[in-house]
Amino acid sequence: MKTGNLYLVAAELMLSVIPSIGFAQFPEPASKSADERADGRVFDGYELQRFALTTGDAHLSRRCRPATYFDAVGNRSYICGTEDGPYEAWIWPLQVLVGGSLSFRPADRLDFFELHRYAHSIESAPDHTAIRYLQAEIAVNAIFVTPDDEPAILVLLAVDVDKPGTLAFSFAPRLAPQWPASVGGVAARWDSALCAVRLAEPSARLAAIVGSPYAVRGSQGIQYLLPGAPLRLEIDVDPNQCRKAFIPLVITAALVPLMGYPLL
Repeated sequence: MKTGNLYLVAAELMLSVIPSIGFAQFPEPASKSADERADGRVFDGYELQRFALTTGDAHLSRRCRPATYFDAVGNRSYICGTEDGPYEAWIWPLQVLVGGSLSFRPADRLDFFELHRYAHSIESAPDHTAIRYLQAEIAVNAIFVTPDDEPAILVLLAVDVDKPGTLAFSFAPRLAPQWPASVGGVAARWDSALCAVRLAEPSARLAAIVGSPYAVRGSQGIQYLLPGAPLRLEIDVDPNQCRKAFIPLVITAALVPLMGYPLL
């Protein structure tokens, strides 16, 4: 997927996230101990100002259709699903997650509601695919970017709300090579410093990160003892902040050899 400004945004985020991929391995990291990582939150003070997407002749848009396939494809990653349903994410040759979906809970409610039930319109351009969700409490434009030459998927969320609430991204971790290859299971752990869920597997050779600079809570897995429900990241949504800045979601993975450098 060829990108302009969106590629620069993805590259900036990757410079912060990819060096941490080696520390996503646990309980047996291949190189350094996680305790050797510098203290503090990686994304303290981070803000990505909202900007208008460039469009040209190669731009299509229409209303969403039930059970209709969509994707965003790069040469090292892709994300796909149905316009009104969940999606799966791949960092070649690994399937990182399935069942990805966004949900929202207004501050005065107890339960989340799934946003894919309110898919309104879709647009496709050379540098992105975007789905707009419209509901009485919230409007979200989810912009899926798969930058060429980066082992990453970037989802920029342009959120408009009148009242505070909590936005959540739920998914089932896979971290599995393309069939017929397999691994012996997947472990997950919430990393509050990285604002992300770290995924690993028994050989300590594959690792992945699913997170957001604004994530404040995540599902607490104990190595391979994962919750019976999908894992979830939660982001507190402030109406004034959302009008000014995107909320980015980042998905990245790597095959990490003994020296700790990504090979994917």
